[in-house]
Amino acid sequence: MSNGDEKVGHFLLDSLTKFITGNGEAKFLDNGQAFFESVEILDGHIRKIEHLNLEKKVIEEMMQKITGESGKPESGEIFQLISNDREVSRYIDFYPFFRLLSKICHLAFTKRKEAAHIRKETKTLDEIKRREVDIETQTTILEQLQFHQTLQDEPNRIRTGEMQEFRNKQAAVNNKL
Repeated sequence: MSNGDEKVGHFLLDSLTKFITGNGEAKFLDNGQAFFESVEILDGHIRKIEHLNLEKKVIEEMMQKITGESGKPESGEIFQLISNDREVSRYIDFYPFFRLLSKICHLAFTKRKEAAHIRKETKTLDEIKRREVDIETQTTILEQLQFHQTLQDEPNRIRTGEMQEFRNKQAAVNNKL
């Protein structure tokens, strides 16, 4: 195995092992050989990956080696090795692992965005509930204040309405006298 083969092979197997174990420090030689004993075993572990277990920084480092820097598509070190026209036959066996890792990384970022949106949505819904309670409280206070206004208006109603009636009766009695 040449130096390029080792670099690509170690990177892909180490990166997949990190995802499978959920440990950003995991290495294929130390932790991952059992995951790659057969296609069925690997398939089972790939399906069980918890995409949020790895730190964002670890995934970003993988993506940079795969796809390259932002704004420079297809400039990643591993991509450059695998996609070299003169080396296609040399790296053909690595390509499925390359594609798999690329998809897992993209899915991990998508899952992170989803989790962030869910947190934001939950926070927003909590804020809406809090504000609805505030509105209910303010409505109750307003109703109580309106009742208070009714109580304040009552003496005026008595003075103008009922008192006027008594004055009219008194005037009628005074007229009869």
